Amino acid sequence: LRRVCPSDRGGLGWSDRGDGPYDPAGVVDDLHRLLQQAREDGPFLLAGQGLGATFAQLFADRFGGETVAVILVDAPGMEQRARELPLLIRYPRALPWLARVGILRVSGGLCSLTSGLPEASAEALCAFLNRPDHLSRVADELSHWDTAVSLTDTVRLAPETPGSRITASG
Repeated sequence: LRRVCPSDRGGLGWSDRGDGPYDPAGVVDDLHRLLQQAREDGPFLLAGQGLGATFAQLFADRFGGETVAVILVDAPGMEQRARELPLLIRYPRALPWLARVGILRVSGGLCSLTSGLPEASAEALCAFLNRPDHLSRVADELSHWDTAVSLTDTVRLAPETPGSRITASG
């Protein structure tokens, strides 16, 4: 392993939103283009958590010759459709509005994700998680949850590509 290259999907984390609307099928191409423009040479060990695990699987399927291994953490499957997820994820368009009026902050719902971090880090992450611009993009992704997960229906990693599935939620 030569180096680690974390990335945020367009509009999430610290990344720019991008020009077009969110398209789950285009996420993998965006990542591949990013790696090429950064002059990062494969093969790549891909790791993704949650919906990111879906995109790691798709990358390995589409760019198998550039993938050495895949680590999937809490990868959603077809048995986990959006309707079975927590209430806020099932109604993602409410997130930015709830953040704008302060309900998310007061309820501590998203801030609970910072449990166990040092106080300064937890406060900074809590503020970030409650940003309406970030939550608007999160809402875009979550409203396409089933579409994104269904893209992996036919994905079968090549036998020479080692993979690990890890369940860490809870």
